[in-house]
Amino acid sequence: MASAARVSASFPYRVHSWLEAKQHGGLLVPPTMQEKGSGTMKGAVVGMMMLVAGCDGLPRDPAHTSTRIEETRRFDVGLVSGTPESPDARRLVAEVERRAHARARIHEATGDRLFGDLEAGKIDLVVGAFARDSAWKTDVTFGPAVQTLPGSAAPLELKAVMRNGENRWIMLVERASRAVSAEARAQ
Repeated sequence: MASAARVSASFPYRVHSWLEAKQHGGLLVPPTMQEKGSGTMKGAVVGMMMLVAGCDGLPRDPAHTSTRIEETRRFDVGLVSGTPESPDARRLVAEVERRAHARARIHEATGDRLFGDLEAGKIDLVVGAFARDSAWKTDVTFGPAVQTLPGSAAPLELKAVMRNGENRWIMLVERASRAVSAEARAQ
């Protein structure tokens, strides 16, 4: 440590390489040992600020679903024809409306047509009863089950379905689904 102090005292500037240190008869001294407030902490703070600034838009919606809904205050919901009437489905849509600060336009059609419209970006959300192992599960994002519907060999789950990759929108709908599901369990 004495030689580190000797190098720091003899050189008012930082020693940047082992060669420079050897040429000047001293040891390489890390910047933190050379002077107080050497910039290491400043660099860490600046680095953290850059990381946080880079995360500003996360999670992202590549197709800008959330931004469009925020601007227009509207979103389109497809209800699958033949889905048993459920107050939980109405509560789910109402909860998404509340969280998105937007009004839903409801469209009713078959599941295949709605999934095609969802994939094409014509609608933002599909609500219906689906088997847990739906063939669509690799093409779309299924939200958490709001309700399990009894009565069939393979139980159907009432849930929301969103387009893959629209992560900000998916997070909003999943939170709404969990809130409605918890509310339904409490009753």
